Amino acid sequence: MGQQYAIGWAIRIGLHVRKQKYIEVAPTQLKKFATRVGKGSKEDLILPIFKRWGFEHPSDNVRDAFVLAQVIRAIHEPVELTKPQQEVIHNIINPPAKKPANKKKKRGK
Repeated sequence: MGQQYAIGWAIRIGLHVRKQKYIEVAPTQLKKFATRVGKGSKEDLILPIFKRWGFEHPSDNVRDAFVLAQVIRAIHEPVELTKPQQEVIHNIINPPAKKPANKKKKRGK
């Protein structure tokens, strides 16, 4: 698992160095786009992916890549989307502002 994260960060750094824009899709966004719900197991995606797009594959990584391709397609092409899918696309294009980190107060001072 660690090597996958290292590869992902190496790609992000390479894109940043080359000043290339990229889109990050959180696992919860991918699940919500595929299933209408932002949580669940990898197996919970199998049936909704097949029902929505007629796609099936034994590898959860390939299924994730397929859904990511559908997300990018929805960003760049007019496609019919469910309400949860519209919400995912909106939040990817217009990410909510990050809350500032709370500083912990030291006790006794």
